[in-house]
Amino acid sequence: MSRMLTFFELGFASATALANSGRYSAARQALRGLRATCDLEPGSAHRLHTTAAEWALRSERYAEARKHLRRAVELDPNNAAGHFALGQAHEADPFGCDRMAVRRYRKAIQLNANQPKYRATLGRALVRVDNVQAGVKILCRAAEAAPSDPEVLEIVAEGLREAGQPEVAFRLMSHARFLAPGDGAIKKLWDRSRFSLTAATQQAHRNSEVRPVENPAVLPFLRVSEMGQTQKIRRDAGSPKGATVPRLRAYRQD
Repeated sequence: MSRMLTFFELGFASATALANSGRYSAARQALRGLRATCDLEPGSAHRLHTTAAEWALRSERYAEARKHLRRAVELDPNNAAGHFALGQAHEADPFGCDRMAVRRYRKAIQLNANQPKYRATLGRALVRVDNVQAGVKILCRAAEAAPSDPEVLEIVAEGLREAGQPEVAFRLMSHARFLAPGDGAIKKLWDRSRFSLTAATQQAHRNSEVRPVENPAVLPFLRVSEMGQTQKIRRDAGSPKGATVPRLRAYRQD
């Protein structure tokens, strides 16, 4: 058993070295070789699948990452981080499923309710599946639980922008800047939230000013014409709708 464990550790270290050099494809291939040749105990198998999923996500191979994460969750169903990672693999995939991400985030919160990042990602995912009201509430709770955590606040601000609540995002980012005035990351979040709020306010102002006319009226043209000793007012009819086409005259060439 110890000999097999040593072989696994050596193989895992070799795969990690490949990944650290940016060769993620070769690293995943090395892990597949380890899985095929070693009869792994549950702890080692969970470590292998979790690591393989992480490397697959970095290579944007989301289906492969979900396959490894599902196996990791089967090996350790009470691991909140595994469910959270599986939710992210669904959400980050352009062809993924946000509703599946919501299910995994909920499970992660059930297993670890003290992690504000889990709540923030759940709120953002709820907004993306059109459950905006519930999503905004959870996003605000996540910000209250971690009022000066840039990682959590970035997710919160993004979710609130997608929910059409830039004023709420600006209020939360202003509170965070008050708590951590020297944090550069929070300063950037505050600047972006201020810009989003300003843009939304200007757009609303433009929409209130510009009101399209359904049936525009064409007024007749009045012209005073002097004919002899009297003045007459001509009431020319309004022009028909459409582009004005100049009249062409024929001239005789001498």
